[in-house]
Amino acid sequence: MEEFGFALLTYNSIYRTHGNLGDEIQSLAARQFLPRVDRYVDRERLHIEPWRHKKRLKIILNGWFLLQPSAWPPHEKYQPLLTSMHFNDAPIRRIFSPPPASSVVVRPPNLPYLKKFEPIGARDLDTRVHLAAFGVNAYLSGCLTLTLNRPSRAEKQDYVVANDLDTKSLRMVRQIVGPNLVVCSQIDTATSDVERRFEKAKELLTLFAGARSVITTRLHCALPCLAFGVPVLLLLPPKRRTRFSGLLNLVRSCSREELVTALEEFSPLQPVANSEAYFPYRDMLRTRCEQFVANASRAP
Repeated sequence: MEEFGFALLTYNSIYRTHGNLGDEIQSLAARQFLPRVDRYVDRERLHIEPWRHKKRLKIILNGWFLLQPSAWPPHEKYQPLLTSMHFNDAPIRRIFSPPPASSVVVRPPNLPYLKKFEPIGARDLDTRVHLAAFGVNAYLSGCLTLTLNRPSRAEKQDYVVANDLDTKSLRMVRQIVGPNLVVCSQIDTATSDVERRFEKAKELLTLFAGARSVITTRLHCALPCLAFGVPVLLLLPPKRRTRFSGLLNLVRSCSREELVTALEEFSPLQPVANSEAYFPYRDMLRTRCEQFVANASRAP
């Protein structure tokens, strides 16, 4: 019998450019299933051997992959659960830009890695269709943040959260909500310490959980709000909505052009309850993660 340690994704490599705490929120969703964390591993350094650990390391690979496609596939010392994955399909804008991760992971040298750990949980429909086109057994899993438990510190209050809204949209929301509006952002490029970033992500989740309602442009604000039972309205970006494909039936959403009408229907101060369409995804993800961890005392 082989015993495993447990690893958790972090995002503080030299390739960090956006500072989005949504990454840490996704890792917090994975962390709740682990009995402990023996090692942090940077998403962009998954290919490097964790040489200080004699045991192989179980790791839940969920979220957005990758800024640096050369970090794929992960080192053989990691025993992964590949679920709630989105492979970046846009080139990274650098002087010497690598191809997007979506094309790299299905190339002949890398494709066997995905095949080895089938079935692959695709966070969105576009990722599932892309993997299936290369013969990978993939299913639409939804996002692991749908499994988040409501923060114990969160107390229901009267404020409404506006999360990462553009100036015009924020003005519309403020006209309706008035002084009860709390404005916040998931972007933090100043904090580099891993534990402090996790703490800031937890603070955001507590803020969301205590709100009367939330209006956001961030997927990893909207989906945790579903998990917490907080009424949420997702404001969609004008372009590149592939990350949202297959998920929009789970959450109330609108375009910027539709925001005025959507706010009237949503009524932030007396909000309409969320759909329960996400329940099957939540339950399936919980089962898969619990089984993955429960089998950590033996080799696959």
